[in-house]
Amino acid sequence: MKLLPLLDLQLKLQGLLRRPEPADFLAQIRLIESQMVEHLTANSDHVLLTLVDFASVEIHQYSSTHAMLVMALSHLGALQIDTWDEETRQALHFAALTMNISMTELQDQLSQQTSALTDDQKSQIAAHPARSEEMLKTFGCTDELWLESVRRHHEAEPGTLTSRQLASQLARMIQRADVFASRISPRKSRAALPASAAAQYAYLDESHNPDQAGAALIKAVGIYPPGCWVGLANGELGMVMKRGDKVHCPLVAALIGPDGMPLARPRLRDTHNAAFGVNVSLPPDKIKYRPQLDILLRLL
Repeated sequence: MKLLPLLDLQLKLQGLLRRPEPADFLAQIRLIESQMVEHLTANSDHVLLTLVDFASVEIHQYSSTHAMLVMALSHLGALQIDTWDEETRQALHFAALTMNISMTELQDQLSQQTSALTDDQKSQIAAHPARSEEMLKTFGCTDELWLESVRRHHEAEPGTLTSRQLASQLARMIQRADVFASRISPRKSRAALPASAAAQYAYLDESHNPDQAGAALIKAVGIYPPGCWVGLANGELGMVMKRGDKVHCPLVAALIGPDGMPLARPRLRDTHNAAFGVNVSLPPDKIKYRPQLDILLRLL
């Protein structure tokens, strides 16, 4: 089996979610999930950089990019949960990829909509977890953990993971990853948040206390995940390339100098060094420079 590049997988998932064919849907989604896991196992920083960057600037294929990013974030957060085995994590992956299948077209539409939600749109959004579950059943899905996680993925109740049933635990991880991914993704109606602000939304629960799933997620991906933009103590601006051993000390590729001009070549900065420490997390709309991802990815 040839391993497809991430953006080819994104296009394949977009077609699958928008025009699902019941006869082979489950086989196709399993293939995408297995390839995503293979990419994440080989180089999870590479995956995060690609998807976070793409999510922060691309709104025309929002649904598939969002689904892949939520799966990647959930996967990494799940690795922090000792009680979840491989079968549980796989159900988590499937649920993350398919949670919004019943509103794929609406989700893409809303990413470009500037007007307020209509009553019909509000109704579709409210009903989509149950409708997505029913669609998956019509495609032949019998995995109760996958199905229930989809149905419950918008539940918003604080509480520890250990106090929840397993499907609710998975749904909570997806919900926290969904919050994080949504906040760093722009829409026509609103700008994206800086990654550090999005991380805070994911970390704190509805009562503004640390959330167990959110904490696992942020421990795994950091406050500044690969693909986001930061300002450094020396005045440079750069893109996070790789997570560090501390959530606030990533490896950064400096791309814009203190004078606001693009640098001739990327300069890797270890932010453990106070001279290159992260001063500020920047929303993507503040950056008018688009780096070439293929060049940056060669640095990993």
